[in-house]
Amino acid sequence: MTMTFTASARRVADAASLVPGGVNSNFRLGISPTPLVIARGEGPYLHDIDGNRLIDYYLGMGPMILGHNPAEVIDAVRRQLDYGLLFAAQSEIEYQAAALMNRLVPCAERVRFSVVLWFSALWLLLVYVPVAHWVWGGGWMARLGVMDFAGGIVVHVNAGMAALVCALVIGRRRGFPHVAMAPH
Repeated sequence: MTMTFTASARRVADAASLVPGGVNSNFRLGISPTPLVIARGEGPYLHDIDGNRLIDYYLGMGPMILGHNPAEVIDAVRRQLDYGLLFAAQSEIEYQAAALMNRLVPCAERVRFSVVLWFSALWLLLVYVPVAHWVWGGGWMARLGVMDFAGGIVVHVNAGMAALVCALVIGRRRGFPHVAMAPH
């Protein structure tokens, strides 16, 4: 079966008056023979406006790991919509989410979200940006010949060090599990 992409090419060309190059991401410009215009997704497949059925190897670059339109997810979302979307008060699902987070990250209840935001912002400005410059911006590590192709130094080492510093700042649990641990 021969695939054609004339409708996608025509739509991208027409959209160039709306967005630069007819695409919303420079990444999409490099797709050959033309950037695709997708009509819908279903399971592991994409259907473009030319009527082609394509395997979606990108899967939304991660978030579509269950495929497009998974029935289980759609059913769960519909069930939740019966209860409402957003309340200006506490709701049972928030407590359920907090309980799940505490099971997955045993120290999560010990830190307020505002502290996490401040820590993240300060870490970004004081540590991540300088390290990124050292490696990617022509800094001293780049001049030494350090090459970081996939973010292993800048991203992963920084994330590991951030977790270590965060653990040191939070400190040991005193009295756990016999004493209730309120956030500080």
